[in-house]
Amino acid sequence: MTDVKQMLLQAAEQEMLENELDSFAQKIKELYDSYITCNCFFKKQPMSLWVSLLNKVEELPSDFQNFNLNFILGFLYLRNEKNDKAYQHLSIAIDLNPKSDICFALRSTVQQHNRDGIKDAEQAVAINPSARNCFVLACITNENNKNSLGYNIEWVHSNSMKNIVKGIRRYERAISLNDNFPCAYFNMGLLYEAIEYYVEAIESFLICIKLEPTHWCYYNLWFCFYQIKKYDLASHYLNVGMTNNPSDYRYFFALGLQNDRLGNYEKAIENYESYLSMCLDPEYPVSRKLKEVENRVLQRLLENAYLEFDTANYLRSTQNFEYYFFQGGEQTEAISEIYYKAVLYLKHPAKKINHSNPNYIRLNSYRQSYKSKKDTNELLSIDEENIQKLIKYRKNYKIGFGTYQGEEIEKVLEEDVEYIFWCIINLHHFMISMNLFSSSNFQTEISFYEAVEINLIKGIILAEKSKEMKEEREEEYGYGCYESSYDQWMTDEFDADAETAHWNMD
Repeated sequence: MTDVKQMLLQAAEQEMLENELDSFAQKIKELYDSYITCNCFFKKQPMSLWVSLLNKVEELPSDFQNFNLNFILGFLYLRNEKNDKAYQHLSIAIDLNPKSDICFALRSTVQQHNRDGIKDAEQAVAINPSARNCFVLACITNENNKNSLGYNIEWVHSNSMKNIVKGIRRYERAISLNDNFPCAYFNMGLLYEAIEYYVEAIESFLICIKLEPTHWCYYNLWFCFYQIKKYDLASHYLNVGMTNNPSDYRYFFALGLQNDRLGNYEKAIENYESYLSMCLDPEYPVSRKLKEVENRVLQRLLENAYLEFDTANYLRSTQNFEYYFFQGGEQTEAISEIYYKAVLYLKHPAKKINHSNPNYIRLNSYRQSYKSKKDTNELLSIDEENIQKLIKYRKNYKIGFGTYQGEEIEKVLEEDVEYIFWCIINLHHFMISMNLFSSSNFQTEISFYEAVEINLIKGIILAEKSKEMKEEREEEYGYGCYESSYDQWMTDEFDADAETAHWNMD
């Protein structure tokens, strides 16, 4: 099929090669008057063409009285993205010929989105109410409230809404003058999309691709169908859009949303990461969506780990836990407690962390005898005193006894794991947070499993002691006494160990 626009541009280029400036200018004006409705045709030309043509015109002597020379310089500077010089020469051309709607329309694009630009576009329409000039005016009055992915970046306030409605009416006018106008339908669809009139936007986009099947509006079609939950149609236009525009990285974001919705979290992560690797200035929703789906993957791993634990499949449970940690999952105290139970049960299936455990029976007997002797003021044994002083050491707690007195637990763990294990096993008042067992050199120690077992048992005892303390205080001071200023101070000072700290205060 013969491309009349391309043939006319090639003829204009030949005129310039032969130094026929007036003929070149005439053919460019003919392109605008008869064939050009938007800038798509000019944008598709190689930049080298515009550079070479500008170089050729710049060789001519300046003449501020020559309309064609200044018109062409303004046109070519605009194509070469030298807006200041484009504005200068277009202004000269307008002064020489105030009836040139093309010059007003071109100059309006240099001042896009400001009052002078709108005046120029309105003047172009007043001189020549063509579809092209109406389109230029509609484009200039648009306010961009959306990012490239289709999301509103700010609420559409009343003034913006007025301008959007005005823009839609102006695109409708351009279409009424030329209904074979894909970009007018596309831009009108964008405005409907901005105010979340997705059905109307879809209607505009569908006409756009009917007129120009290779148009880039497939992403917007996907977005609108996705927003109204027409997922099959959204997927169809997503696939067509990716085929037509494989370099448009926005489609990886679309694929990420689609796979996330379908529960294909690993694929969704790949899609979002592909977008981020290709886009130099990524839009804000992508990183947020990536983090959300990564959290869903972690949550699924954690749920599987708990499920396998509950069904006594300790191998699969530990595998899920470890992959959860590998993927960046937080190793909280509660999660660590179940994980290390699974680790212990996998190695020693006969072990149980409950009231039947021999270590629990032994340590709890000291606690019960402490309570009995406390009531009768009998002399306490060292074991009874120490079990009552039981405290859970966190990584920044300082040891108050022995070889490493004054050192933080975290530092001692790096220097002497065996010493920490010995303390857990032999000192009734000492235990550590379960998540501290994640130290890489822990499991090389022979006493690792014994330390895990006793630490878990001490956790049960500490929880029971804290519960009893709470019940005693509520019995003495009434229900809800933990809202008192004293209890608030204890919480602020000792966080999760507030109750334990209470029992260890002189």
